Amino acid sequence: VLPIRVDMGDDTHNEYKIPRGMKLKIPEIDISADGETTVFLKVTKDVDAETPVYRTVKAFKLSSSGHLSRSWRFPLIIEAIEGNYAVQLTYIQPTAANVRVAIHGEIETME
Repeated sequence: VLPIRVDMGDDTHNEYKIPRGMKLKIPEIDISADGETTVFLKVTKDVDAETPVYRTVKAFKLSSSGHLSRSWRFPLIIEAIEGNYAVQLTYIQPTAANVRVAIHGEIETME
């Protein structure tokens, strides 16, 4: 699990909570790594459960060292309709190497 730090915050967390009635809009993600890396963006529909179940909604693969930027004309939208949702980032690498991920997004009330 990659730790998540929100802009202007000093704390890191294993997930970013999306309270019920809110939505997270993600128009872009940037990934850089010093070796082959696959990053997974995962979502749970109940972060308050004793053992939340995360499901992969997007996967991004770097075949070798470098940078990958993905942006969408229509952003990825995660709406917390049924409860308190959360997003989490995980990754796998055949050989341990540095990895950095930036998600550009905003959270707002569902309309």
